[in-house]
Amino acid sequence: MFLRKKGCRVYLLHSYRDGRGQVRQRRLGHFVDKAGLERQLTDLLKRCPEIANQEFSQLREQAENLLTDLEVKPARGAERIRRATRT
Repeated sequence: MFLRKKGCRVYLLHSYRDGRGQVRQRRLGHFVDKAGLERQLTDLLKRCPEIANQEFSQLREQAENLLTDLEVKPARGAERIRRATRT
């Protein structure tokens, strides 16, 4: 399992090989804030109880880091829009 940031969302994905041997990604969920992250992770534990605790804690840590990056970036974009409207 891995995370991918796209726009303002963070997607929780799982790689697998289809019948023809090609690698595909299955979307397990997405979130945009900390509450959504918690909701997706509890749902993931219910659906996939075989996930190791170490993998789960690493996934949570990566997701929290991505969320802090998402919180910082919109402020920069908003400042650019304000500057553009002034000019």
